[in-house]
Amino acid sequence: MRHLIDDVLRLQIHSIYTSKYAVTYIVLKMIKAVIFDLGNTLVSEETGNAFPYAVEVLNQLKNKYKLALITNVHPTTTTEKVQEILAEAGIPDVFEVVVVSSEVGCSKPNPQIFEIALNGLDIEPEEAVMIGNIISTDIFGANRIGMKTVLFQPSNEYQRSDWENPDHTIHSLRARDYGSRIHYARCSNAWYKISV
Repeated sequence: MRHLIDDVLRLQIHSIYTSKYAVTYIVLKMIKAVIFDLGNTLVSEETGNAFPYAVEVLNQLKNKYKLALITNVHPTTTTEKVQEILAEAGIPDVFEVVVVSSEVGCSKPNPQIFEIALNGLDIEPEEAVMIGNIISTDIFGANRIGMKTVLFQPSNEYQRSDWENPDHTIHSLRARDYGSRIHYARCSNAWYKISV
């Protein structure tokens, strides 16, 4: 199955386009990094298993973008424990930066935790996309400092608030298979043809 994320990585436009079902295509301008949340974004907190397609998506993104992880954890949880959780879930070691709230003394949505990750990646906020599952921490915090945001919502358990919305919402990490259809994406005053 051909995944649209392959096509996306070749584009360098200006925004992120999604559908309510999955990442359909991501078109990015000057995006240098993708930052993920851990719990219920990459790894299920209930089962400890990786979400479907998480490994595949990470392996595709690692070749083109800097990857980081920001996670809010129990005060006694260490980076080593987070690395164990990732390994046990089968998540590959692809993160250049892992920021664990208990070790840096702040948690999402505090701008400082995002700045620590951005500084570790040596990028500006507008050069990064945050993918997370909680509006009040992942999305609000990242939006506040100027990052693009994607709410990962595999079910409708998290409702959007009136005070902060993600740039985009996805319900799966899987890119949909569109066969040979052609899509057009509007960016600023131009239309871009995206063959998928």
